[in-house]
Amino acid sequence: MGLYQAEEYDPVFVFLKMSSNMYTGQRVQCVHGLCGEHGYCECLPCYSGPSCQHYEDKYGPRFAIMEDTVIISAKHTGVMYKATAEDEDLGLTCPLGPGLNARCPCAAVTYSLRADMDDAFDIHESSGQLSLKPGVDLRPGIHYQVDIVASNTNASMSTPVHQLSAVQTLTVVVHSDDTLHDLLSGHQMGTGMVAD
Repeated sequence: MGLYQAEEYDPVFVFLKMSSNMYTGQRVQCVHGLCGEHGYCECLPCYSGPSCQHYEDKYGPRFAIMEDTVIISAKHTGVMYKATAEDEDLGLTCPLGPGLNARCPCAAVTYSLRADMDDAFDIHESSGQLSLKPGVDLRPGIHYQVDIVASNTNASMSTPVHQLSAVQTLTVVVHSDDTLHDLLSGHQMGTGMVAD
């Protein structure tokens, strides 16, 4: 959060707060901040500039686990996996804890799938929950690779410290729903036993 004495403001922004600078007598418009006692804008996290008009996103999301595996049955429905990416803006740019300053738009992560992966799978944009699309049948014994992309919006005025997206490769293993009895019966028939 930064303190800036007001100089000029950009009239394009809609949500504005007004204050008077006691030293210059100028009216101050605080776009993404609070008007301070002495006519300075106190910027909310992720914003900077004399009127708190510049969006700052210094860090991109990253996955702690770059490759993961989930095992599901061929008849699986619903959520099968939850992707989790972290953004260091939360804690470094934005304070942790309750209150107005704890809101951190520059740490918001958006999840998506690489374009060739979205025929069979679907991911919730904000929660990262991965599920099968309705009506999709997966074949037992087959492994599917899904690339999950975590990204955040960069309308930032500054150059980010890290790239603003990360990819996690998830291997979805589809196992058979055969019981142990079914598996053993199939094994015995394959050893040359002839049924009468």
